[in-house]
Amino acid sequence: MTEPLRYDTALRFDSGHRFDSSAPPPVIVIPGRKSKRIMNIIKLELRLKTIDQKIPLGQNHITSMTGNTNYPVATRQPTDAQFQTAQDDLVAANNAVAAAETAWKAAIQARNDKEAAWDAAVTARAANCEAVTPGDRAALQTTGFPLRSAPTPVGLVAAPATSAPKWANSAAPSNSPGTASTAPTATSSSAKSTTPPIPGPKSKSSASPASPPPPSPPAKPTPFTSAP
Repeated sequence: MTEPLRYDTALRFDSGHRFDSSAPPPVIVIPGRKSKRIMNIIKLELRLKTIDQKIPLGQNHITSMTGNTNYPVATRQPTDAQFQTAQDDLVAANNAVAAAETAWKAAIQARNDKEAAWDAAVTARAANCEAVTPGDRAALQTTGFPLRSAPTPVGLVAAPATSAPKWANSAAPSNSPGTASTAPTATSSSAKSTTPPIPGPKSKSSASPASPPPPSPPAKPTPFTSAP
């Protein structure tokens, strides 16, 4: 007789067994086998650190590993000598960059000072040339300095074009061939202008509608009289 399955076994619901089936053989657990990877505890975050932060980190590690029996010297990777060489090389390279930056900033400042002195000298020389030959363009052109453009007269300014009103354009005579001109002549004093007058603003009295006349009183009825 087979032993039925029990609820307290290590089986899962999706293992394919039935409640009325026999119990499977016990699961053999092999000791020493890790089912999950252990998460790293050391938090370096080197991508977020600058060189000035990495150098003290490496020096602190070297100091902490000196005489540390938890990590034998023979099993350390890289070796203590290799790690010390990497630390010393980074420190030397960082010091060289700092010295170069200091020298570069000093050179930039020296160049700016020389530029300011040159600007003052050129300005003074240009002012001296202007004072020796004031207004002499031909002489100043021989100094090698750039000159301003010579002033040129603008001349007569044309009158601005006036635009005719829209109603004048619509009433203008046609100049196409075969069409008689309806424009009045200047020699006829009695001719009337065909240009319609410009309508003026309407007054309030003309704009408002006329009030209706008051109603007339009703006629009085004629009294009825009988015949004699």
